[in-house]
Amino acid sequence: MSTENIQKFAAAAQADPTLQARVQSLQASPETLAENLATLSQEVGHPFTAEELLALTTPSNELSAAELETITGGTGLSDLPGFKQIAEALIPRKQIKPGDKIEDPWFT
Repeated sequence: MSTENIQKFAAAAQADPTLQARVQSLQASPETLAENLATLSQEVGHPFTAEELLALTTPSNELSAAELETITGGTGLSDLPGFKQIAEALIPRKQIKPGDKIEDPWFT
């Protein structure tokens, strides 16, 4: 809900020159600016908190659970949708029957 309100507030600020001027007049540190924008957002009917705004605008150095699982080996290429079909199309399979001579030096 708050992400939606932040987007609505941004759209309102772009559409309304008066609101845009009020936003541009706010000059402060990122934390203070976020607090001032949160206060202004409540005045115009699209409320969000400073913490919600900072969470969206501050890059995170933490990995998501999905990213961490991929890195630690929980998910690999073979787990991706369609990987098996692509691999089978790209890598020809040779049917080996008992008694067939294998011409691969690794198998001699």
